[in-house]
Amino acid sequence: MGDPDVYCLIGAMDCYGFAHVSSLALNEDEFVQRWLVSHPRAHAVPISGKYYKERREGPLMHSTYIWIEDQQESLNIDLIRNGFYRASFLEDRVSSDQENSRLLGAMDEELRKERAETGPPMRFITAEDYSARTARAAAAQREAERQKRGMWSDSRLPFWKPSSDEQLIAKYQREKASFSHISELIRKDERLTAVSGNPKTRVAAIHDGVPVADVDAYARLLKKLGVNQELTGVQGLGDFCLITSDIVYGPFDTGVIKGYVFSPTNPQPQARDLDDPKAIDRNADTVYRQIDGNWYLFELQH
Repeated sequence: MGDPDVYCLIGAMDCYGFAHVSSLALNEDEFVQRWLVSHPRAHAVPISGKYYKERREGPLMHSTYIWIEDQQESLNIDLIRNGFYRASFLEDRVSSDQENSRLLGAMDEELRKERAETGPPMRFITAEDYSARTARAAAAQREAERQKRGMWSDSRLPFWKPSSDEQLIAKYQREKASFSHISELIRKDERLTAVSGNPKTRVAAIHDGVPVADVDAYARLLKKLGVNQELTGVQGLGDFCLITSDIVYGPFDTGVIKGYVFSPTNPQPQARDLDDPKAIDRNADTVYRQIDGNWYLFELQH
């Protein structure tokens, strides 16, 4: 009681002045509680620590990144093994600061002043111990991926990882008639682009005069293709978009939107593979890949 320190099980991404990083799997709290009950002799091992400020003019605060262990078992590793987090989330602030040290020259004076005041992060274990823990985390992630646990399961994967080009192209090839039907319906009445998986959008379209049969047919096609569940389009990309993924990373509005776009023009820039970072022009917010005639895949970074 009265300990002013902040303790966390996640490394550089959490407990250092950032909002808590939520798990991408379900029932994390229940899992942690069960683990602690079944490991009554578990103890905390400090990995690293860091002073930080929640507010520029506020006091210095301290946080400690810990592993909870019971002999050869670790709560941190079991969180990775059961698909609650990626292995990279166990990277500590020392490691991330080393990787980002090249950015120091771009910091403004206020940020450099704050860094000088808080000091560098401190690691409390040897480099060899830290490397061994990192290797364990990577192995645990591989196991979670193989077994499709937690965030790697078929049901959770779409919430944080866009479908691959290969998956989207395969769907297009299987459902080519459905894609053609969607384009026909929209050419007939472009007000259908305001319809999504939300029933209220269907009611609104009918109220605006779109034939009920067309609204119902369009809504069935969206559900069949698994597109536009919440959103209805991204302005300016083409005649209309069919969004398969709209993912936000972290506490800020940064992320990726991916899906299909119908564009009679020749949108630019284009890439041979949206999944290959080396093939994409990252100076552009949106990149396209032609898959058939006027149909393209698109990926928008925001």
